[in-house]
Amino acid sequence: MPVVEIRAVSNAVGPRDRAAWRIGEALAALREAFQQLAPVLQEQP
Repeated sequence: MPVVEIRAVSNAVGPRDRAAWRIGEALAALREAFQQLAPVLQEQP
C-alpha cells in the first residue's frame, strides 16, 4: 500500500518557547502542499 507523509516545521530546535511557534504558518504550508499533491495522487491507479 503506497503511503505519503507531508510534514511542516512549526518551531525551531532549541529551548521550548511556545510563543515563537508558528503553527498557523505550518498548517498553511501543509494545506498548500496537499492542494498541489492531491491532483497527482488522484491520477494514480
